[in-house]
Amino acid sequence: MQETGGYLMQLTSLRQGTVDLTASLQQIFGTTHLAPFGTLQGDVCFSGTTTLGAKTYTVGALNYELGNTHSLTLNVTLAAAASAPATVSAAPQSVTLAVADSNRSAATDVALNFTGGSPAWTANVITASAKWLTVSPASGTGSGAIKATVNSAGLSRGVYQAFVVVEAGGTLPQALQVPVTFVVGTSPTTTVTAIANGASYAQAFAPGMLLTVFGTQLSGVTRSATSLPLPLEIGGVSSTVNGVSAPLYYVSPGQVNVQIPYEVGIGPAVLGVNNGGQVANFPFTVAASAPGLFTGADGSLTGSVRVGATATVYMTGDGDTTTFLITGDGPPTGTATARLPRTKLPVTVSIGGVNATVTFTGTPAGMAGVSQVNFTVPANAPQGLQPLIVTVGGVRSQTARLAIIP
Repeated sequence: MQETGGYLMQLTSLRQGTVDLTASLQQIFGTTHLAPFGTLQGDVCFSGTTTLGAKTYTVGALNYELGNTHSLTLNVTLAAAASAPATVSAAPQSVTLAVADSNRSAATDVALNFTGGSPAWTANVITASAKWLTVSPASGTGSGAIKATVNSAGLSRGVYQAFVVVEAGGTLPQALQVPVTFVVGTSPTTTVTAIANGASYAQAFAPGMLLTVFGTQLSGVTRSATSLPLPLEIGGVSSTVNGVSAPLYYVSPGQVNVQIPYEVGIGPAVLGVNNGGQVANFPFTVAASAPGLFTGADGSLTGSVRVGATATVYMTGDGDTTTFLITGDGPPTGTATARLPRTKLPVTVSIGGVNATVTFTGTPAGMAGVSQVNFTVPANAPQGLQPLIVTVGGVRSQTARLAIIP
């Protein structure tokens, strides 16, 4: 899916014929946010007993800025799989090209290898602004090579991402994607060496999550955001994920904290950090949820809780919310609990291996990218320092420790 009008969109429905798939939007795309000029991709899987033939998909969306609604219809034909499909692979599986300044170009070859046949194929570019990336040839037969060429004319310094998609009938997979990252303003000094979940420091990432970025010369100053909405620039430093501006919590020479935009869907992603025109990038993968708990340095939660009492933990990485939150912002101070954004995916809490009753999960007033989980300590929970795990959409957080007292 691609937004071409320059507006922020909210996905509101998805149907396949008469079948309502709206409840699966987050699992398919990872988010219900579609950025201005942004793209989202998702997979829909069929069982082996699915009836072949014409299928119609309809996506409903709300223009967040103007308030009007839109719908997009896609007609596809589901055919039987080939009895002996060829396999296809690409080398390299992803491409990164970089230039130091504007009006520069670079190119590289991507080898296509077909095993078990020589089918006809086509190559296309998927991106919101395809003019900086071209591929040739656009079609062919059997194994060979395509050339990916990038050009920075008209581009500001930053990190850009697109996909080269090779399609061939009767192959596995039928569509092969090669992510292409283009860095304009690459720097030998400003570098990103690692990224991590902002709470757990795990290598797990989701839309809306707080992201900790480590590197060298990421900023010339040390500063923090002081209010919401979070700024898109602090001290000459800005950041993007898949080309979407990522709000900043904190900048320093060795560490930057950002929020992954809600508009970033599941799949390959690339972080860009721009320090006064010196640009660094880092690839990673986004999932629908990647919960991380905020704990002390030893992994424990503050204080102790009695059996039967209500306890609270804070996390990031729980993904999209029921209320359409703007990236970098949170509910206004004083928002009633009943009106706070709730985590869309199901949330469970276990203490010492015993399931607790979750009474609230959502974004508290005055916070961005952080969710609060309220739960009741079960009567049969073991006492003492116990392991606590929060699960969001089937994905487990790291193990924290909570002291349970009688």
